[in-house]
Amino acid sequence: MAASPECLIGIDVAKATLDVHVRPAGQALIVPNAERDIAALAAAGLPVASHACGIGARHV
Repeated sequence: MAASPECLIGIDVAKATLDVHVRPAGQALIVPNAERDIAALAAAGLPVASHACGIGARHV
């Protein structure tokens, strides 16, 4: 069985939206930061077999 290429998912969390970027696939989407939209994002079939997670916050 061949190994899958590594996938990175970045999510920029703002008060009103979530900006999602998937590399190397090049996918990008913006969803409202609301419970139902987050649930839809989780069900969207993004590659989630992750082994690391990073969280960053920026105060403006």
